[in-house]
Amino acid sequence: MSLKNDVLFLGLGNCGCKQAKVFYEMGYKAMFANGSEQDLKILGDVPNIYRLKNFDGFGGHRERALDCLAENAEFVEALQNIKEKIVFELHSTAGSTGSGIAPYSEGVLTEEKDEKGKNIQRIIELEKGFSCDLPAANMIFRKQTGEYISTDSFKYPSRIIHYKLGFDKFDYHSLRHTHATMLIEAGVSPKTVQERLGHASIQTTFNHYVHNTTYMNQHAVDAIDEALKKLK
Repeated sequence: MSLKNDVLFLGLGNCGCKQAKVFYEMGYKAMFANGSEQDLKILGDVPNIYRLKNFDGFGGHRERALDCLAENAEFVEALQNIKEKIVFELHSTAGSTGSGIAPYSEGVLTEEKDEKGKNIQRIIELEKGFSCDLPAANMIFRKQTGEYISTDSFKYPSRIIHYKLGFDKFDYHSLRHTHATMLIEAGVSPKTVQERLGHASIQTTFNHYVHNTTYMNQHAVDAIDEALKKLK
């Protein structure tokens, strides 16, 4: 059986569609989606073309792409019905259509697993009236407007801390280390800290996530000082 039977090239946006056409002309299956009717006409007589409503002229505002998916049910259904085992998603990083749709399409097409072999569930923000087969997540922490707060909301401040304040070793993941260390400083049970971080072994928690601090060192000095006083 030819590999071409199991491969699909998904072209998103003007750049992605042009690249997908190259592979289509080589005999591969392809799907094309763009907001510009003019750009789609340039592709010529190719199958599986989806003219995305209200996708033309975002001016780089990628977040608007997901909002517009609610008006493009036919394309969304086509994405969900892709059966090929290998899908190459083609789009530019500069365009708003391709890079804007990518978080949704990747969530539909891929089944990611974490280090424990469990499926990773990606959270994608869509309008309330959008019909989708994916499970809904009712988030506890939201903005005052009700919008979803993603990890990206905290990654920007972490970059400020890293670059502008000069903490070279700080990154977003460092917050897990801070969390674990503060709990141990506060006298929380090590087993509780291990379970909160989701570690299978307590050695992982203490060897990699809990760090010695000035407070801990001073507490040790005070403790031994008190113990010696009692011996006098």
